[in-house]
Amino acid sequence: MSIIYDALKKVQKNNGKDETPQEETAQPVKTKIKINPMLIYILVVCLGLALGNLAYNFFGHSNNMVPSNKEVAGQSKANPPLQTLSQTGTALPLKPDTSANPTPPANPEPTLALNGVFFEQGEGYALINNKIVRVGDEISNAKVKEIAITGVELEFEGKTIKLASPS
Repeated sequence: MSIIYDALKKVQKNNGKDETPQEETAQPVKTKIKINPMLIYILVVCLGLALGNLAYNFFGHSNNMVPSNKEVAGQSKANPPLQTLSQTGTALPLKPDTSANPTPPANPEPTLALNGVFFEQGEGYALINNKIVRVGDEISNAKVKEIAITGVELEFEGKTIKLASPS
């Protein structure tokens, strides 16, 4: 047995280990866990932000600033929405009443300005809103019907619009 023991010692010395074989003990192996300080810092900051948000939501917001769905749905004539007073002392609603006219207004008549009229080889041209147009062209959804020295006639949604020539 001493030959085997001597051989094991030589192998351990050649491998750079200078340990002698010992009997295994039944003691538990203790390992140290390294905790990164940066990880602890990040966890503390996140926890602080979460607690701050919770405290702000609990103490910072007033519950009566935003009405609940029940309050809005249950609003009756006895508890009308807030109103402002005019100079005469009468109450003015905050929002305009749109229930009287639910249909949207018709397209308003376009704003057209005749800047000039000129003729070339028997064909008339008009300068409307700084754009050159001739009979049959459209400008601002209005169709040019007639161009004369005295002015231009256009059609917009079945209505006739007359623009007088600038003097």
